[in-house]
Amino acid sequence: MVSRLSGGINSNKKAVIFIIRESTLKPNFLVIGAPKCATTALCHYLSEHPEVFFSLPKETFFFAYEEEYSKGLDFYEAIFDGVKDEKAIGEGTTVYAQTATFPKMFDRITSYLPKAKIIYMVREPLERIQSHWVEMYSQGLTMEPFNKAVLDDIQYVDASSYYAQYTKYKSFYGAENIQVIFYEDYKKDPSKVLADCFEFLGVDPEFKVQGAEKPRYTSEGKRRDLPITNFLRRKLPGFYHLRNLAPKSIREFVKSSLKAPIGEKPSWDEEVKQTVIDRLQDDTRQFLLEMGKGEDYWPLNRATNSVASPA
Repeated sequence: MVSRLSGGINSNKKAVIFIIRESTLKPNFLVIGAPKCATTALCHYLSEHPEVFFSLPKETFFFAYEEEYSKGLDFYEAIFDGVKDEKAIGEGTTVYAQTATFPKMFDRITSYLPKAKIIYMVREPLERIQSHWVEMYSQGLTMEPFNKAVLDDIQYVDASSYYAQYTKYKSFYGAENIQVIFYEDYKKDPSKVLADCFEFLGVDPEFKVQGAEKPRYTSEGKRRDLPITNFLRRKLPGFYHLRNLAPKSIREFVKSSLKAPIGEKPSWDEEVKQTVIDRLQDDTRQFLLEMGKGEDYWPLNRATNSVASPA
């Protein structure tokens, strides 16, 4: 928040200083997703740059979730009160790239942030869906088996419909204000991707992030909530904020004591897989051509039962 000071004299003839809100700092960039494409790692490393301010928590869900949006803009703006002189101010909510799942979200974003820059991370669509389900299941947000969940819940295919998401954002912000990052490129050379992002955001691209080559927030060893954990996650006010502030030792204790192993990685039923391929094939082809990657960059009909997964 940017404020200015003004003064006056009260009835006792004592000087009083008033703080008057002159303007509120808003995010000028969003990392919109997609889920399980290494967005958490990217946001962490972006926040290491001295000219970048990132929200805590990383994901506000403000424009997507009704319960968050109903808290009002003052609540959202307060998240960015810690901004000092950083040039790039952002947040990273992966469901912002699920415009069919949250039909009101896009208009809310564009109305409030008409000049924002957009960073959009993508990954092979079927592998991303597998990893997405693991994340949902680990948090107790779905109890349905993998193949049933994929057919029943629109979000899985919606979040892998990259061309649909990209063209919607491009129609408002323009291609020049959208940075698309392929997870495969990030995995190969994270330092180059970060430098490209810094340049895109208008901050020093020469800044070197330490440890960017190390995998972070992967889904290897993911554990699912026990009933008590799921209850606390849903009912305890400020659960995610408290979790983010907790020391690593406490977070590890919760993970080992209040979560159970997920078990086998999710495998595709061939009929379900073909249904999803049919839904995504044209979208994927158009997206890859738009990005100059070539139609065979992600061959959707190959085996996809491996799910070593980033956040």
